[in-house]
Amino acid sequence: MPTSIPALLVSQDPLIVRDLRQLLDGTRAARLEVHGRHEKVLGRLGREPMVLIVHQDADAPPEGLRALLEAADRCHVPAAVVRHEGATAAPLTRACPAFELPSGLPALLKLIEAVHAESLRSRTAPAATQNPLDPVTQMLFGNDLDDQLARLRRVAGLPTTVLLTGETGSGKSLLTRFVHANSPRRNDPYLVVDCGTLSDHLIESEMFGHVRGAFTGAERDRQGKFAAAGTGTLVLDEINSLPLPLQAKLLRAVEERVFEPVGSNRSEPLRARLVAVSNVPLEDAVRDGRFRADLFYRLNVVEFRVPPLRERPGAVVPIAHQLLRASATAACQGVTAIAPEALGAMVAYKWPGNVRELRNVIEGASALAQGPIIQLADLPEALRTRKAVPARAPETAPPAAALAPSTDTEPAPPEPVAGDEETQRILEVLRKHNNNRRRAAAELQISRVSLYKKLHKFGAFVRKQRPPNQT
Repeated sequence: MPTSIPALLVSQDPLIVRDLRQLLDGTRAARLEVHGRHEKVLGRLGREPMVLIVHQDADAPPEGLRALLEAADRCHVPAAVVRHEGATAAPLTRACPAFELPSGLPALLKLIEAVHAESLRSRTAPAATQNPLDPVTQMLFGNDLDDQLARLRRVAGLPTTVLLTGETGSGKSLLTRFVHANSPRRNDPYLVVDCGTLSDHLIESEMFGHVRGAFTGAERDRQGKFAAAGTGTLVLDEINSLPLPLQAKLLRAVEERVFEPVGSNRSEPLRARLVAVSNVPLEDAVRDGRFRADLFYRLNVVEFRVPPLRERPGAVVPIAHQLLRASATAACQGVTAIAPEALGAMVAYKWPGNVRELRNVIEGASALAQGPIIQLADLPEALRTRKAVPARAPETAPPAAALAPSTDTEPAPPEPVAGDEETQRILEVLRKHNNNRRRAAAELQISRVSLYKKLHKFGAFVRKQRPPNQT
């Protein structure tokens, strides 16, 4: 596999072609490919590391040039515009380097060599592990979220901007590290800008940096995280909290891939991959006027929603057991198990703080436990006062009639005698699966025997209606 990258030149000017051939003959960074029309290179963009060089002809309409540069921007392909010195040119709508030849050849060569170096770094970086998640995180994002993780792993290898949304404590920060660990940037910096805890003035300096004298107290230049991240990953956490004036500045940085430190007129390139994180759906913030629509559409290239724990009740028990095994407090206290009554209370609880709250509950209960098993009394009052749901019913045999073979369609269960949350949950799952008990039991993570017992207990069991004998 060649180590050079293709330099796609779109030009019909023999002088431009000559200058660039002479430029690249003396370097191994790139190999020149000449194309006479814009549409000839559109299908190549983004398939491999490359640099796009477009000749801006003063006599040609600028629409084709703008369309090509916008396509390169969407594919994250570094692009440059070249023209001969003294030629007039139409203004560009996309901020990208423009070089007048032949005096601009050294600067153009630096751009090409930078793209080449990035390509080599990506090729020689160690391969990512197939699943760089610790056991707790794997349990959190396994099973029903396997498909989402697979999609996220595919996107992680590309420079595409990622938007992660989900409630507080649902595990978004774990997924940002998952993106970084599965990308070619894994050996580069991983930096986080916390947009929700700093004042407007401090957030701007934190992002873009500042120069000496930019404001009171700015006694020396300070590098912001947009520059410090280099070619690594830059996480914009709680971006929904970013003030509107700063959203406009961020939009320019995202669109044009350049930014200016506070108090400076000098633009710097943004080379990092962006991952935006929001605690609320950004569509709602846009509708309420709290978030710019144009910035939302620019960030929402690929979106992943992390579901709250209350939408995954079947995951509460296995996650609780994993958190217990990973807890340093439990290890020190010798706690190794959770009583069924305590597990039932955990399943009945809605977990407004999601997995973070569950982790804290396990830590606290482990510290309070007086033996090797966490009891109901060791849980916080908010959980103890909930009506506990049995974590798992005893596996005793139900009446023979209840063990009739299941079919895909069954009579809908009547309204239950007991109207508690467990029963309502069971009925919802049965309706979801067209009253197929085998599938319902699988989603509820209980055996069919346990499901039949629960239906009998709450008066919701309906005996199978067998078809009449065929003659």
